[in-house]
Amino acid sequence: MGEPTLGYIENVRLIADKSGEGGWSVVGDVVITQGTLLDGLKGFSISFTAPLIDAEDPEFLLYIPYPHYNDREFVEDLASDSSVKIGKWIKKSAEISELAIFGLTISFWLRPVWDDLYKNDLSPRIRKFLSGSWPKLKAKGLTLEHLQVVIHSGREIELRFIPDRGKEEACLSPEQIQGGIRLVAEYLDENNQQEAPVIERIVLRYATDSRCYEIARVEQRVEI
Repeated sequence: MGEPTLGYIENVRLIADKSGEGGWSVVGDVVITQGTLLDGLKGFSISFTAPLIDAEDPEFLLYIPYPHYNDREFVEDLASDSSVKIGKWIKKSAEISELAIFGLTISFWLRPVWDDLYKNDLSPRIRKFLSGSWPKLKAKGLTLEHLQVVIHSGREIELRFIPDRGKEEACLSPEQIQGGIRLVAEYLDENNQQEAPVIERIVLRYATDSRCYEIARVEQRVEI
């Protein structure tokens, strides 16, 4: 875990699509620092988010992929819940994405009291989303992942929860997510001096055999 990336992209920019159909392409200079160019580009994709429907005081962020963010009726149905702020998840890759991502707008410190905060305040919000918005996403054939930002060593760290496909509601229950966060808190405390200060993202994947989340990948920020 915590292995360096194979390279990076710089000079990212928009250029007019040569097809002449009024579209734009995202291009950048790919620099490979380890291995060959072919190794570095395997599974390569670029993704980013963009706002779609705002909310006055949202509890959740929900990012939906193409072409669903162009489905006006679907977006309006999701936006009928005023607690959800909706955005586009724009992903450029060789595969069509059927993945939506949701997260709480609240971030919190991984201190001894976080467990109580999550259980008493944040868990009911997760249940609310799963009972309200998730059925609408599921009806469109979408799967779902969860994003939660936590604070450790004075820095924000993004946690990404990848459930077992087809079992999203069970895998993304507040109890399972809380267990995953607890695992992350232990990992960060154990690696506080060496690794934790430079960690940017931790990806957790649901393990069917153990029926809980396991840390799949740790990504470090690149200091410039």
